[in-house]
Amino acid sequence: MSVLFDLDYDAAWFVPLPHDAEAREGWIRDAVDRVQGAESADAASESALHAAVEALTDLADQGAVQFWFAPAGVFTDLLVTIDVADVGAIPEGPFQDSRESTATGVAPLLTERHGGGYLVRRTEAVASAAEPVLVAQWSAVVNDGRHVILVDAIGSTLPAFAFYEVQLPRLIDGIMIESESVVVAR
Repeated sequence: MSVLFDLDYDAAWFVPLPHDAEAREGWIRDAVDRVQGAESADAASESALHAAVEALTDLADQGAVQFWFAPAGVFTDLLVTIDVADVGAIPEGPFQDSRESTATGVAPLLTERHGGGYLVRRTEAVASAAEPVLVAQWSAVVNDGRHVILVDAIGSTLPAFAFYEVQLPRLIDGIMIESESVVVAR
């Protein structure tokens, strides 16, 4: 069960994933348009880009708050999931141990509005049809004594995580917990 919350986020960096099947095709077209013409070395062909953003919509969880981390003009496949819970009801999902992961790093994380916690960085080689792909999963948890905020990001465009790390505290500070007494399933 999750605490009811709202988000004030920067749409220049984060794009909400569609939860409506009818909105999916329009969202994919808009996502491809957003990245096409990127001057970064990570710019992908239109077909590869279309496949990547379509895969993001396939991962959309109807009950979760999810974003595509998409700085304008830069191709990324980072999927960001946010959950807020009472201190006693911490979901385990993104914080399960991953025995196959490497390069695990833990860094302290301090936010202005929601207390402190940590950021766990993991990288794992995932087998694919062609060759193994490095996938990073960064999980952040902050705790203000009443609520725990969990933010999980996963993706294979590793250079984009440097941009994401700068935006992460801003994203967390933009979470507005609406009521301590109202609990809803998201």
